[in-house]
Amino acid sequence: MEVMEEEPPEQSKQATDVTHATRKIDKASGLSALLARINNRVELEQFLLNMLKSVNVKPADMHIALVKAAQTAKKGNK
Repeated sequence: MEVMEEEPPEQSKQATDVTHATRKIDKASGLSALLARINNRVELEQFLLNMLKSVNVKPADMHIALVKAAQTAKKGNK
């Protein structure tokens, strides 16, 4: 019997929320330049922690999301 990872049932709602938030970030004047200045691990950790504090997600789900995002980013850098 194959065990599947559980995905939240509101997946499509989350995708819409993420799309809206990403569009707002993309439109924010000067934000891209500020983000580009984050250039080391410590600054990235501080930034990600601030972002995590602003979302309404369970800590265990934050961990899973960060691990999956890191794995995806690592695959993209090959």
